[in-house]
Amino acid sequence: MSDNIITGFFTIGGIFIGSLLTWLINYFKDKRDRKDRYFFALLDKRFDIYQQAYLHVEYLKYALHKDQKIRLDAVKKMKIWHDNYNLYLEPKLRKDCKQIIYKFNIYPTLAQKYKDLEETKGWDHEDTQKEFEKFEAAFLEISEGLQSKIMDEIDIYFKFIN
Repeated sequence: MSDNIITGFFTIGGIFIGSLLTWLINYFKDKRDRKDRYFFALLDKRFDIYQQAYLHVEYLKYALHKDQKIRLDAVKKMKIWHDNYNLYLEPKLRKDCKQIIYKFNIYPTLAQKYKDLEETKGWDHEDTQKEFEKFEAAFLEISEGLQSKIMDEIDIYFKFIN
């Protein structure tokens, strides 16, 4: 009889330990799965935000030499987008986007100033051309920064899963 009791205790202990081990394995596996899902969701959202940033910057570039209504529409859309999504951007990209909005507002005003002063040059004035080159450099920096950040995010993910 005492052998049966001891065997019963070992059986119950074995079941308990087996259940505990199974629970621990599932817990850590589920925790890893949650991290993977979270990381993928964040990565997907960031890709979407980067694509939106690129589209807004390209629209600003397109609108630069258009009439005032199109320019105001472009800068308004970029400003609203930036206000809504800037926390998803890396600090440098956030700053670059803010600067491009500022430069976008200044550039046509500068061209108009030179056009009013000299009555001929406007967009072709040397200072306006220099500002345009800075503007183009800022566009390029944002575009390259977005592409670089996407590649960094992918690299981080592959380091994370390995």
